[in-house]
Amino acid sequence: MTKGNDKLTRILTSRLFTVIVLVLITFLGTSLYKDRIRREEVQNEIEKLRMETEELKGKNLELSKLITILETSNYIEKEARKNLGLKKPGETVVSIPENARPTKGRVAGVATRLEKSPSNPVQWFNYFFANKKR
Repeated sequence: MTKGNDKLTRILTSRLFTVIVLVLITFLGTSLYKDRIRREEVQNEIEKLRMETEELKGKNLELSKLITILETSNYIEKEARKNLGLKKPGETVVSIPENARPTKGRVAGVATRLEKSPSNPVQWFNYFFANKKR
């Protein structure tokens, strides 16, 4: 028995055994470290996807509310009147093109009040200084 114990003691104290144990410990340590890094990356990805899911649920809720509004008869009627020129019986539709603007204060050839009267400071000047006939 001492021969077996002596052989085991010699193997355990040899440099080759020490190197093999250090290599195994290094290999296991790097494997565990890589596994931990990968686990953190997966957790971060899961959290990112959860946040994105919550954001998409919010957008989905907004869109479903918008669909509900767009499907109402009031909205459909409003859009039909605005875009298609539809009218109820007894109504008269007046359509004014968006690019039809009055030129220089004139509406349909009639001078506006702004063109007829001078500006406010000019009126005050005329009131105090120009129109003195006494």
